[in-house]
Amino acid sequence: MFAQDSEYRVGGRTVAAGPAEIAEALQPFPFSEATPSHLEIRDVFPLTSELTLVSARLVTYGSLILKQSRPVLVLVRQAATGWQVISLAVIDRMPFPAAPVRTRPPN
Repeated sequence: MFAQDSEYRVGGRTVAAGPAEIAEALQPFPFSEATPSHLEIRDVFPLTSELTLVSARLVTYGSLILKQSRPVLVLVRQAATGWQVISLAVIDRMPFPAAPVRTRPPN
């Protein structure tokens, strides 16, 4: 699923690199009350014939958190064996305001 040169980023920092490290980082904590996270795909943006950017949400359910959802960008590359994840980036802050900013016209 993950390419050899793949990376897992949270915010601006790399949490894991390579398939084994990423798989380990995505494992739920033992005895956790939350379900393992899963991706809900929102939009797919083909960039080239070999690269695609996927906008998704990383969703987890639990008895204490109910539903936790975080925006994620996934960059995938087409390989001989199928699509491989190159980069999985969890967005912890929005780079722009969530709602339009309204300013008062100058007097």
